[in-house]
Amino acid sequence: VNAVKAGILIEAYVSRGVVRCLGLYTNIGEVEAIGGTRSTRLLFNQIANIYDAILIHGGGFGMVLEDADSKGLDHFNIDSLYRSSDPLAQKVGYRDKQYRRYAPNDLFGYGPGIVEYVEAQGVRTTQPEDKDYYLNFVEDATPAEGEIADEITIWYGKNTKNTVMKYNPSTGKYEYNQYGKVMTDQITGEVESFNNVVILQAAVFENYIYTEANFHVGGTGYYACGGKIIPIVWECKTENDPFNIKTLDGEPLHINVGNTYMAIIGFDTERVEWAEVIPPETEPPVTEAEETVAETTTETIAETAAETTEETVAETTAETTAG
Repeated sequence: VNAVKAGILIEAYVSRGVVRCLGLYTNIGEVEAIGGTRSTRLLFNQIANIYDAILIHGGGFGMVLEDADSKGLDHFNIDSLYRSSDPLAQKVGYRDKQYRRYAPNDLFGYGPGIVEYVEAQGVRTTQPEDKDYYLNFVEDATPAEGEIADEITIWYGKNTKNTVMKYNPSTGKYEYNQYGKVMTDQITGEVESFNNVVILQAAVFENYIYTEANFHVGGTGYYACGGKIIPIVWECKTENDPFNIKTLDGEPLHINVGNTYMAIIGFDTERVEWAEVIPPETEPPVTEAEETVAETTTETIAETAAETTEETVAETTAETTAG
């Protein structure tokens, strides 16, 4: 719910057999339902750290929560908070009875309540002004020299699942598809679509059952916008710095104004494919002149057939009479 309202929606293989998304919101106070909200993972702790984000989650395994604490993250378990006796904490989220059959995917964060509670704890709600997050926006970031990429398929975790981003030229956005169908918001019915698609190939590794990444060593990847795709390179200067994405000639990557879907995949364990989609051939519309010619031809054929029939009948009748 409300995944498309995230400035960046990040999808990754986060633990054995599990692929999940992390949304980075800049105005979470305007989002009344966010979910389903699940437990955090080591990879999500890393990403929250490099973007100086407040991490909202539904709990987590002991070592994962300890990792969040060790990184100095401001993080909150809304599953525990909304059940507490604190009236302010109770506003941060809720379990929706309508989705109870999908538990534990029935936990939703409530943006205004989260902001109110976090501010009451004295936690900062703005990012450092002197830090560069390398987000360079332009009105049209379609790569002029890019390859046509109407469909982009990202395979996660040795084929655990795939996500297919399908370009819709009528909206200028990529639509999120999985399990053979387009994804829509559970509340609004809106198609989950994105202006930008960023795919980062990273040095991922397994820690116990969880995925982590050596982001500081950088990597390669792809950027797609407007139905075209180009290769990219990226780096994190330190373990605390965000993704600095560049074109192959070393220039900062410009991305389209709007929201972004980002996939983080391993170099060897996961892959990405793209293709041009050629629509099926259709008969060209019939022009008015062609319709007139067709009608005239039909009439001429009909008249000729009638005349031939009359002549044949007359000849047969004459022969019969003579006989």
